[in-house]
Amino acid sequence: MKLDGIVAEPFTELTRKSDYDRFLAGLERSRDVATRLGALILIC
Repeated sequence: MKLDGIVAEPFTELTRKSDYDRFLAGLERSRDVATRLGALILIC
């Protein structure tokens, strides 16, 4: 089964400056998983 896309985790409010580091770390991990699974689209 082909995986077209994956949703980035964790979901956080980008209006909160205190969540930026958490969001960016999760985005990096999600990117790595998407790459490993062959997903072409990462939904943020």
